[in-house]
Amino acid sequence: MNLLAATLICTGIAPTTPVTNVEFEIKRSEKPSTIRYEIAEGSLSGTAYIQSIGYMERTQVGSTITYFSGNSPNSTKLVLKLMGNHIHESRISHHISGMKDAFVDCYFEEDSGAHSEGH
Repeated sequence: MNLLAATLICTGIAPTTPVTNVEFEIKRSEKPSTIRYEIAEGSLSGTAYIQSIGYMERTQVGSTITYFSGNSPNSTKLVLKLMGNHIHESRISHHISGMKDAFVDCYFEEDSGAHSEGH
């Protein structure tokens, strides 16, 4: 699988009250990426909304792939460390959700729906 051409799905928990689950869908650079928020507790539990995080650029140096939406301190940035074709570690910074260098679980999604897991 060409990892740089595959869609990347990452999930985590934002440091919010009430607790909010987040799912990032990182697409190839010519397609906009998104974040999905879902409130996980309280009277609004299950309420979800989706927001664009724009076009993510990517770079690869050795076994590290970095996805980023820009160069400002408030830009979204995701860093993956690979072992072979598997994700060994993944961290994201996303200003609006309050996530700063937060661990997320990520996997590459193939067109067939199969995936290569990591965390």
